[in-house]
Amino acid sequence: MNVSVASVALLSACGAWQSVSDASSSAYHAVFFKQIKVLDIDLSAREALNPDDAGRATSVAVRVYQLKDRKMFDGASYEGIC
Repeated sequence: MNVSVASVALLSACGAWQSVSDASSSAYHAVFFKQIKVLDIDLSAREALNPDDAGRATSVAVRVYQLKDRKMFDGASYEGIC
């Protein structure tokens, strides 16, 4: 019986430690990493941007990505990203 009580106590402690660990990790990220909900970007370009065969400017698609980790991005080549 003592073994089962000790087992339950140890398993409960593991669960409590995980909760504390998750909470401290969340607090760390909230303090040291700025969370951006809305990103306003103003772009301006010349008329000669992305011309068609007649020399008229055509539309350009711009994509903005938020990275979870920039290690792979920093190590990637331009061709590998496109």
